[in-house]
Amino acid sequence: TNQTVIIPLVAKTTASSGPAVAATTTTVNYETPDGKIQGSAQLVGTPGTPFDHQVQEYVPDGWQLAVSVSELPLIIAQDTNQTVIIPLIAKTTASSGPAVAATTTTVNYETPDGKIQGSAQLVGTPGTPFDRYQVQEYVPAGWQLAIPVSELPLIIAQ
Repeated sequence: TNQTVIIPLVAKTTASSGPAVAATTTTVNYETPDGKIQGSAQLVGTPGTPFDHQVQEYVPDGWQLAVSVSELPLIIAQDTNQTVIIPLIAKTTASSGPAVAATTTTVNYETPDGKIQGSAQLVGTPGTPFDRYQVQEYVPAGWQLAIPVSELPLIIAQ
């Protein structure tokens, strides 16, 4: 069934006046079970930037992650450039079970005073968890999450 999830927001804070930090590159290599690199992605960010939500976007055609995104190690930009290996397996075809209709999960972004500032529609088959970083992608302009992404509840399609 369709569901609605409330995500708390706070007003966006301005950047600190600390010294500028140079961006670094994290190279993600997608490796098959036989050790061959099937593709790679260059992710750029300042040290501390998490990249977990971007790893799946660059998986080469015909392949899938060998483990779920939630089981991958946390990939964060470092003070120096780095290379990360992501294991792949051949993409599997859908099972022969009955088709399950996708449902819509509405994520409402709510301010401390209870006002909805925006919403997002996430579509998935029942039982499928949504990547927590998808919630961050739709935060309304001028707002930020009231809690760290890692503390958001796991949202699963119903």
